[in-house]
Amino acid sequence: MSAAPAVSVGSRACASTVKSSDMSAWNGSSSVWSSSKTVSDVLCSMLFRKNQQQHGNELSCLSIDGLTIGKLLGRGGFGNVFAVAKNTEKLEIMACKIFDMNGLISSNGVKLQAEVLNALQEIQVMKYLSSCSLSSIAPIVHLLDVYDASDGRPCAAMELCLGGSLFDLLQDKYRQEKTLTCREAALVIYKIGIALLFCHENHIVHLDVKPSNILFRHREDLSSAWLRDFGLSYGLFQTEAVVLGQKNGVSVEYINDKVFEGIGTQGYSAPELMNGGFLSKAADIWSLGATLLEMLTGEEVPVHSVAVSEWWAKDAATKLEQELSNRMNGWKELDSTAQDLILAMLCPDFMARLPLTHVLIHPWLLNNLFHAPPGQEDACTDASTTVE
Repeated sequence: MSAAPAVSVGSRACASTVKSSDMSAWNGSSSVWSSSKTVSDVLCSMLFRKNQQQHGNELSCLSIDGLTIGKLLGRGGFGNVFAVAKNTEKLEIMACKIFDMNGLISSNGVKLQAEVLNALQEIQVMKYLSSCSLSSIAPIVHLLDVYDASDGRPCAAMELCLGGSLFDLLQDKYRQEKTLTCREAALVIYKIGIALLFCHENHIVHLDVKPSNILFRHREDLSSAWLRDFGLSYGLFQTEAVVLGQKNGVSVEYINDKVFEGIGTQGYSAPELMNGGFLSKAADIWSLGATLLEMLTGEEVPVHSVAVSEWWAKDAATKLEQELSNRMNGWKELDSTAQDLILAMLCPDFMARLPLTHVLIHPWLLNNLFHAPPGQEDACTDASTTVE
């Protein structure tokens, strides 16, 4: 009898086995599998049992050479993501984004060049990051391969995270009228902070950090968080467009171009991007701070308190800082160090915003990661009582 093929999830996961008798499931069989099910059996059943109602006509005439297409995992602005299996002796399960180029066709049938370039930018950025030093240990969703679908659409095969997104987790918590504990939030912030540090060290600004773009390899382990979706990211390389500013002894690289105005997701996008088009690494710090605030309080940054058209009015920054400070008093979940970190990350002046390296060594983060008293991991740890 031939050996059973192995199946792995992404390139950095441990392989497990799938019996040869279970191969019919990869072809869409709806029959119940063998009674001696393994973890891989269940995984394959979940991801590769055909569901024509779910896919509709989307995949009726679509195929990708060498891959079996499974469950729809998510929909995005530039395409949809499916589970796929590589049809080799070692079955590798991946996530695959199939770019929706049909949505980027003008009325006269000519592709809109700018939008097409934006859609494909994610592949180029992920290729670049994969070539960078320490890429293999960076907590980002890595590009594994690039394919062409039968209709010519480009497809990006990426690592598969089975633990869902932070957005999903927060929605589950809200239904229970709960938020994340400080330790849970600290685990996520630290891991995504490391991911952003890797990107920033390699001159990439993500520009769309938010709960739905933070995935978990394992739902029960929040330290398994990975950053995904580089569709809006931008390379901040040393060009004539890059300006080097300095404030409070800290150097900040930025680009001022109206093309960046309004980029990102409202509620998480930094104010300098909402009006003015100032692009810098500090934009990701704001988004991460907005995510931290939401994890701890269940509320979003009150950007509605200042009209977008007034962001760069003389008193706009003061208005927002006052609004945040006033709300801090009502958020009993936040101790003084949590408030200090959030306000520093949500500083309206991007030149004065807390640098990422300082975020990663902030007392609130370190104390909730390493000094939570036994049995009190659910409570925020005030750095004033634990830092020596």
